[in-house]
Amino acid sequence: DKGKVEKAEALLDRAEAVYVEPVAVAPTVEKTTRLDSGGTVSTKKDIEVVLPETPEDIRALCAAIGSGSVPYTAVNFSKAVLKAFAKMNNLSGRHYGCTFKEVSTTVIR
Repeated sequence: DKGKVEKAEALLDRAEAVYVEPVAVAPTVEKTTRLDSGGTVSTKKDIEVVLPETPEDIRALCAAIGSGSVPYTAVNFSKAVLKAFAKMNNLSGRHYGCTFKEVSTTVIR
């Protein structure tokens, strides 16, 4: 529009010469294969979880839960185990984020 046709053509030639690296796409695997006999064969990808076994691994997982990297819902707390722990260590009050309190019940027969 400004009359610089030669410069515009040179810029267009330069723009066309820009090398765009090709994008490699992983081949897709067919999930279900039909057999001649009428049956099918399917494949499914999943993740296996191996729970921590050593104290160091357990501490690492607990630290990740504490920092918010792993959701706290990944842990199931057992009241029976915590109750036995509290009885064994004579705990009452607030310890380790739990509240241990002595409860007495009366049974009449």
